[in-house]
Amino acid sequence: MKTLYIADVRSMNNNGISPGHYFPVASNYYNMFKDTCKVLVTGGPIYKTKFNNTYLLPYDTYSQKSNIINKIRTLKNLMFLFKHKNENDIIIIQSSSVATALIGIALFKQSKCKVYTIQYNTECVNSPIKKIIYKLASSKINGIICPDKKIGNAYKRPYCIVPDYIYTGHNAKKILPFSERKYDFSLLGLICKDKGVVEVAQKLKHTNYRILIAGKPQTEEIKKEIIEICKNSNNIELKLEYLSDEEYDTTIRNSKYCILNYSGAYSEHSSGVVFDIIFRGTPVIGKKCKFLDFITVYNIGRIFDEIENFSPTEVLIPSVHQNYINNINNYYLTHQQHILSLKNFLNL
Repeated sequence: MKTLYIADVRSMNNNGISPGHYFPVASNYYNMFKDTCKVLVTGGPIYKTKFNNTYLLPYDTYSQKSNIINKIRTLKNLMFLFKHKNENDIIIIQSSSVATALIGIALFKQSKCKVYTIQYNTECVNSPIKKIIYKLASSKINGIICPDKKIGNAYKRPYCIVPDYIYTGHNAKKILPFSERKYDFSLLGLICKDKGVVEVAQKLKHTNYRILIAGKPQTEEIKKEIIEICKNSNNIELKLEYLSDEEYDTTIRNSKYCILNYSGAYSEHSSGVVFDIIFRGTPVIGKKCKFLDFITVYNIGRIFDEIENFSPTEVLIPSVHQNYINNINNYYLTHQQHILSLKNFLNL
């Protein structure tokens, strides 16, 4: 029987929290393939806090540790990961510490196991040094899992195009009707400059719309700026801290819409957050960028050019919202083909 390892070789531990997309992607792949083969969620000790079906690596890494120490720990995790693997083993390496992961593949991958990497951008080949590192590892990589043809072509290996997350129906819940949702608009997740949260708060403060801004600010400066903007605005609720998985889930489901006002680096690569939102039955309001094009294609939300031009009243109509919900349910069906494509690519 084949064994699939979905591996986070960096395994970042931030005060007992694994930030970013690593836990969700691991859970997503487990639910996709658990009935097809043996699936082991693979990461450092932090993974014991979330998963039972784990293949533990020796080390977590920590933001307060030096970069060199974290890279050494990542390499040791890779060395451990590749030990005693055979031709029935498939390893999918999540997109974390990408250059270091490539060095580890080049150094330690000796067996006949299959290795695939998830790549959300072309970071691994965007400089002469990284191109050399990638060339050393590429012959040991069986394929690339990515959201875009341009990304796949950049790595010159077989590739499979799928979204960051794939809908499996796992933990599906009843979609709340328009009238029962607490917030008109929510903005969730790590708060930083390129996510455009400040600009949305400026536009929607002192209005009749009920707004939630929830997530940990990346800097004290942006935290103070948001607090200052919202301090006399009774319609905006702030929760400037990490959300638990349950809070994150409940808040999305209780929002009529979630806003993604991405710019800069965030608008140039795919986003798992948009799928978190759609998979919970909530339409997206987003700033126009390549990786949100599917929102328009499937009519599962509203895209604007600039936040100043967005008209909230146009989407806060029950019939408009319900149309988006109907389209979201239809959109879920397209993900069955993504699952089939990935199974064929991995030869499962």
